[in-house]
Amino acid sequence: MAQRFRVGLVAVALGVTPLLTACSGGSSSTHASTTTASAGSTTTTKAGSSGAVGSGVTTWSGTPVSETAIPLGDGKLASTPKVGYADSCTLSFRGNGGAVENVPWINTSAATWNLKEKVAVEGSHSWANASHSFTIKGTARVITTNDLPKPGTTGTFPVASSDPAYQYDRNPNSVAVQSFTWSLPANPTSASSPSCTGLGAIGVATNGVAIFNPLDDGGRDAGA
Repeated sequence: MAQRFRVGLVAVALGVTPLLTACSGGSSSTHASTTTASAGSTTTTKAGSSGAVGSGVTTWSGTPVSETAIPLGDGKLASTPKVGYADSCTLSFRGNGGAVENVPWINTSAATWNLKEKVAVEGSHSWANASHSFTIKGTARVITTNDLPKPGTTGTFPVASSDPAYQYDRNPNSVAVQSFTWSLPANPTSASSPSCTGLGAIGVATNGVAIFNPLDDGGRDAGA
């Protein structure tokens, strides 16, 4: 399983920039702008018509979010899009995989988690076969990627028993080539109403790595 980056604060913290996110969760969408949050401000970048990422950047002030007290998304589920909730209307989950329930970087009583204390998988692997392209074809922006980072690195997977992360998440999967292609409007406009994302890939970072929805297989905050 290829390394998955989650949309929002986690994507920013890992040093990747979201390029496009499809609000409908399908192969195309009329809403292809991305939102990234930082301490004290939020920036929305809309794709332009002649490059990987166009101009049209709007910045506004918002409630500051501390990296040591990020709001926990557990339980933020609804059957329709709702402000302050995960943008996934899925309410039923298999509950397989993921980290153990009790981890030191999550403060359940305060419903927050600490990015600076979160354990990361060790290792730093580059991928010579990483490949992605962002092209304009007529009125469409076509995104193709094999889901390996370029530039960028991944940790060592499967997680080794000697890795400190192993006590929290014994991920047995390997980083592997995937095949993703999206066709989105070259000049997107905002949708008339909000819609839900699916449980799979909902976007791609500019380094070619797929960005997945904010929930894990148990319906918990995947970033946390």
